[in-house]
Amino acid sequence: MNKLLIDGLQDRVFDIKKKQEELKNDEFVMRFLSDHDLKIEEIERLSLLEEYSSSERKCINCKGLNECTQKMRGLKTELIYDKKVLYDQLRECPYMVRSKAQNSFLINLLYSDIPPRLKHLTLEDLADQYGTKPDSATVLYYYLVKASA
Repeated sequence: MNKLLIDGLQDRVFDIKKKQEELKNDEFVMRFLSDHDLKIEEIERLSLLEEYSSSERKCINCKGLNECTQKMRGLKTELIYDKKVLYDQLRECPYMVRSKAQNSFLINLLYSDIPPRLKHLTLEDLADQYGTKPDSATVLYYYLVKASA
């Protein structure tokens, strides 16, 4: 029995050391550890480092919320080291922050007959279509005739 227990512990220690070596080659993990004057051997929950690295890697070539590959669109894992405790939390990415700021006025509006594709329509969108910035008559025409067809 003791032999099995010892073998199990040795395997676990070997797995931890192997994982630590893998994480030492990860640029995101090493930058975080360096920023907080930590060593990989001081971290008990290596899975937090793996999740953080994965989240950062997904954001490298991100072009916006429509192409977000995170588990929860627009949110990425952030590691926090405070009072010798390492934990993670989700933080909104810059694209999500900008989207919320651009759409914040919608909570103040009551609309029921506007088609969903027109809720976020801007004059700039119409300018792209007509070549110049449209006046209110053009916007009304677009809404009543073109978009509702």
